Amino acid sequence: MFLILSTLDINIIRKKYLYFSIFLLVFSIIYETFSHGVISNYMILSFIIPLIFGNIILKLLKKIPNTIEINLYTAGITTLTIGSVIKVC
Repeated sequence: MFLILSTLDINIIRKKYLYFSIFLLVFSIIYETFSHGVISNYMILSFIIPLIFGNIILKLLKKIPNTIEINLYTAGITTLTIGSVIKVC
C-alpha cells in the first residue's frame, strides 16, 4: 500500500535538495548581476529554504518517511521556495 523508503532513497533526496539550493544560489547571483538594480532579498536568500528543510531536517529525522509523506513535504518546500522567488518586496 505505502512504499517505505530506505536511507539510500533519503540520501538521494537530500542530494537533490542540495543541487536545487546550488541552482537557486547561482540563479539569484546571475539575476542580481543583470537586473539593473532591481533586487529582492527574498529571492537572493531563497536557496536557504531547500537547504535547511531539504537537507538538515531530513537528516535529523529518526523515522524513515513513506512516499506520501515525502511527496507532501516536497510540495511544501517547493511552494515556499517558489513563493520566495516571486516575492516582490
